[in-house]
Amino acid sequence: MKKWFSFIVLVLALAACSSNSVPTVLESQADLVILYPSSNTLPNGYVGISYTVPLYSFGGGARPVTWKIVDGKLPKGLSIIRNWGNSSSQIYGTPTQVGTTTFTVRAKDNDRNIATRTFTLTVTQPLPVTITNIDSVLNEGVVDTYYETYIFASGGVMPYTWSISAGELPPGLTMGAGTIYGTPTTKGNYVFTARVTDSKGSQGTKQFTITIN
Repeated sequence: MKKWFSFIVLVLALAACSSNSVPTVLESQADLVILYPSSNTLPNGYVGISYTVPLYSFGGGARPVTWKIVDGKLPKGLSIIRNWGNSSSQIYGTPTQVGTTTFTVRAKDNDRNIATRTFTLTVTQPLPVTITNIDSVLNEGVVDTYYETYIFASGGVMPYTWSISAGELPPGLTMGAGTIYGTPTTKGNYVFTARVTDSKGSQGTKQFTITIN
């Protein structure tokens, strides 16, 4: 009888410990929040240039989280993805009009928890296209040895078109897609002006020198 009594006490004690631990396991999750972007002012967009900003939520209940614009409007040319993974979304597209817009994004999980954030996004004209090489003296080459060097540009609206607007490349070299390449055939110092033209007709130029030994 004493052994049975001890066994029953042990079972009751284990049950009590188990029941005391349940509330810790079942504690409610944090409220659903739109965690990222951290700033309510989104990065600027540029007319004619592809734009993407991710949105991330945290907390709440069952996934997936669905997203929509509930107040205001996105800039023309941009959209929001309803679901991108379990907890995230994207604002994406190619802006078509200059201006500043304010809009409210709503995230909603499958347990009907809701989070909202209001963002501001400014769209401007793209920066002028420019050639960005710091040094105007390009790598030297050697006669009858393959040569390759690069010219870089930024701004404008891609794709870019490249050409020589003044002077000449060393004989045997060609320019294409920002690359000067080929096998030079003649020694000398060659001065030329490279020109980059974006898809809207904006242009940038810079003078360079290549020495062939």
